[in-house]
Amino acid sequence: MTIEIRELVIQAKIAAPEPTKAHPAPRSLAQEKVDEARWIETITQRVLEKLREERGWNQ
Repeated sequence: MTIEIRELVIQAKIAAPEPTKAHPAPRSLAQEKVDEARWIETITQRVLEKLREERGWNQ
């Protein structure tokens, strides 16, 4: 059986870190959005790389 994936949608949530003794400076909403976009891009790239390695998949 062969399965063809034409589109892969990945949903990830960024959880708040565990409380620590040192409290980092609060970040603005804009900075949080930038960080979130960076994480999404990083995760997407790693998933695509893994797919290419394991299945020989090309865009």
